[in-house]
This record gives sequence, structure tokens and C-alpha cells, in this order.
Amino acid sequence: MIYLPMVISGVATALIGVLLFDEATGIINKLLGAGGAGTVPWQSNGTAAFASIILVTLWIRVGFNMVIYLAGLQGISPELYEAARLEGANSWQQFRHITVPLVGPSTFFLLIMDVIYSFQVFDTIFVMTGGGPGRSTSVLVTYAYENGFVTRDQSYAAAIGIVIFLLTLIFTAVQWYGNRSRDTAG
Repeated sequence: MIYLPMVISGVATALIGVLLFDEATGIINKLLGAGGAGTVPWQSNGTAAFASIILVTLWIRVGFNMVIYLAGLQGISPELYEAARLEGANSWQQFRHITVPLVGPSTFFLLIMDVIYSFQVFDTIFVMTGGGPGRSTSVLVTYAYENGFVTRDQSYAAAIGIVIFLLTLIFTAVQWYGNRSRDTAG
């Protein structure tokens, strides 16, 4: 269930999100109603609609992130933990001084990949809310789609695409520059 969104299409995952977050027939509102709590206006309230997009997007990314962190954790030698225990390090110290620094490259990779994904998220928003209500869930990619295919202003949509590319490039360069000396010895 956790990794499922990574192996099926984004549209299918967004349709599952619609099944969960629909105001009238959604599973979450039915559970809230059965529990005595009020229902949440997932499609008619901008904040709730954006929250539903965030929750589905987190569900999409958590499986990939989990696999990358698992690979990073499996790359840490057990001898390092054994040596730390022999030196008197408790569990918190082992986590802080061994685990966190050694999964740093995985964290850096995931930070870059997840930010790039967040700049490109389209299918979830388009299927679940279409950018509404009142543009509250619209992002640059949906704005580019609207300009390119609805109002037929392809040049403006292409310019938005270049802006998205430049924002992604600048963020990646800043992160790369800030972390370039992190893994060097000395």
C-alpha cells in the first residue's frame, strides 16, 4: 500500500485520492460522519482542497523516499555501531553521530528529487481539483496547462515552462553548492 502509488500511474493515484476525499461520497468524510465528527468540504474549501492534494502527494512520494532511505541505512556498516557501543555511545548518540551523517547523501538526493517533483506535480491536481476551487490549488504547471491548452497562448505557456526549469535549476544549484564539501574528508 505504501509503495503502490509509485508503480501505478499518477492519474490512477489521483483517482484513489478522489475516492478518499470526495465531499459527498468520499471514504474519509463517511468515516468522519460515522464517528460523529463533521465532514470536511474537500472540494469547496480552498484550504481543505490544498490539504487533500498535499496528503495524496505525500502518499505518492513516501514509498520512493522509504526505499532510498532503506538503501542508505543498509549501506552503513554494523561495525560502526559496534565500535560506538564499545566506546560508550548510547542509542541517541549513535543515531546522531553515525546514522544521520551517513544517510546525508540519501537525504540530499531525496531533497532534490522531491523538490523537482513538487515543481512538476500536475496530474494529481488536475484530476482531484482541476486547480480549484477558485484557483486555490493551481500551481505553475496547471497555470502553464491553462495558458497552453485552454486559452491557446502557447508562447506564454512555454515561458512558464522555462521559469519552472530555471527555478528548479537554481534550487538544485544552491543545494549542490551548499552541500559540496559535506562528504569530503578533512
